[in-house]
Amino acid sequence: MRWDVNQPIKMLPKRVRRYYVEDADYLYNYLKSNYLEVILIPAPRPNHSTHKIRAIQNQNPNWYRELYWSSKHFRRDLSLRALDRILKQEDGTYRVSLFKYDSIYRELIHDRLIKGYIGEGYEIQANCKVREFFGIEDIASTNYL
Repeated sequence: MRWDVNQPIKMLPKRVRRYYVEDADYLYNYLKSNYLEVILIPAPRPNHSTHKIRAIQNQNPNWYRELYWSSKHFRRDLSLRALDRILKQEDGTYRVSLFKYDSIYRELIHDRLIKGYIGEGYEIQANCKVREFFGIEDIASTNYL
């Protein structure tokens, strides 16, 4: 049987699964500590003495913003629960809406491991061992970003 993102990561061999768990842990902690925070600041061109405008103090991670804008009613709390299930290896098989978020995050993690990504201003290379498991040719011959 061939694994795909609709199946739980426990279906993967332990030597490959650990990379999915590590990335889920990273994403979970990063999402938990980086959230949208909007504050009020004095307006640059005030119309009255108490005129304020909204300004972003802290932002959600780029990958979360992309997921949020790509799906209607995408929720942070369900994202954190799905990532927690993945890192604890308790994620489930995607059927209709049950474990939908697990599948979304398995796909994100899978893409990050297979293609690499830009994270916090750094280019993170694809994972050679995961690519090898899935029979994907050498990284040098692939445009992974």
